[in-house]
Amino acid sequence: MFSPDISRLGYDDTGRVWSIICPQQGVYFPTLGATMNIEVTVTGNRGWINELASQEELFASDITIKPTIWFSPDSVNGTFWQLLLKLDSKWSNKLPLSKLKGIRINATDEDGENYIEVRMGERPDYPFPDRAKHWSDYAWAVANLAVRIGNIDSTADSKVDEFNSKVMELFNLGSGNLLQAGNVLTWNLWAGSPELVNQDEWAHHAEYWRRSIDVNHRPPEGEGTGIADINGNPFSVSQITLDLKIAEFAAWIAWELS
Repeated sequence: MFSPDISRLGYDDTGRVWSIICPQQGVYFPTLGATMNIEVTVTGNRGWINELASQEELFASDITIKPTIWFSPDSVNGTFWQLLLKLDSKWSNKLPLSKLKGIRINATDEDGENYIEVRMGERPDYPFPDRAKHWSDYAWAVANLAVRIGNIDSTADSKVDEFNSKVMELFNLGSGNLLQAGNVLTWNLWAGSPELVNQDEWAHHAEYWRRSIDVNHRPPEGEGTGIADINGNPFSVSQITLDLKIAEFAAWIAWELS
């Protein structure tokens, strides 16, 4: 689902993990002329890696994360984006129109603990399809994690909180309830072999992804895949249902501006 080569693990000569970069994705709404971006923002990490160990003992890490949602436009002159800018100005520039002001979502491990375990091997007790396995093309190792989605962080502004709730309703409708509160998301992380760090490239890569996918919503290392079920059938939502939700959202924004 996510773009290739967007998650990275950085560690030193002793094997201590210093940096973990996690993925981004976007859901594009043509009717709005805007993309809702999602990033799994890593807020803390600890761990180690031993390149010479067996696959079972190669790596272990714990992370804390905050999924983050924000809007970016196809065109800053688009009608919907201009409405958002007006509402943002009215509400003291608090709307999620950049990653810095994005909607923050609480996330824990499956049992509600803050630290999420990243451990070796494919995720147990979950039937990942063969098309999602990569031993034959590039994988050097595979690790896994599971995340329980929580509630949205409050901004302490009831109007902005209401806006953010409506954004999440729209996002979940368009993404198959990806970030529905209570959901447990699982990943297998397929890793290429270790490489010496090119420090300039690493700094550029981290900065590139820190801000946003990019102005055209295109990942630098290639596109991800669409959302699909376990059999590979693409996820789709009724265009009528989606358009009704978008119209409802736009009408609410217009009402708030009146």
